[in-house]
Amino acid sequence: MNSITQFDDQANQQKAEGQELTTSKIPILEERLQIGIKQVETGTVQLHKRVVSHEVSQDIAVTHDEVEIERIPVNQYVETAPAIRYEGDTTIISVVKEVLVVEKRLMVVEELHLTKKQVVSTTTVNETLRKEEVEINRTDLNNTIPNQ
Repeated sequence: MNSITQFDDQANQQKAEGQELTTSKIPILEERLQIGIKQVETGTVQLHKRVVSHEVSQDIAVTHDEVEIERIPVNQYVETAPAIRYEGDTTIISVVKEVLVVEKRLMVVEELHLTKKQVVSTTTVNETLRKEEVEINRTDLNNTIPNQ
């Protein structure tokens, strides 16, 4: 006989005898699940680092200016020294001198024509470059290798 049937029988008997009904407590049970995690060491990892050097040779374009001077005789008398003038990439500077005459006058003796040009030359630069490489070694304590 289960406990519910016993409870019903007891209640009916107490009613018939005119007694007050007694209350019974029936516990209701339920299972519950508790889930937890714990950390377990499964292996170790070792890192090794080393520096690797290698020589590098690279050509580099180097630019510098060169000035070319051309002397052009003029031999002309002038009253004042001519101003510096420009013709394209050429700068013209007049050179004057005083000459002995009964009267003193300026004479353009020559002009300097300066032409600037860019010269590109190639120079080789040798340098040592370094980089770091990493090596990883893993030791598995469970002797199992996880899927990767």
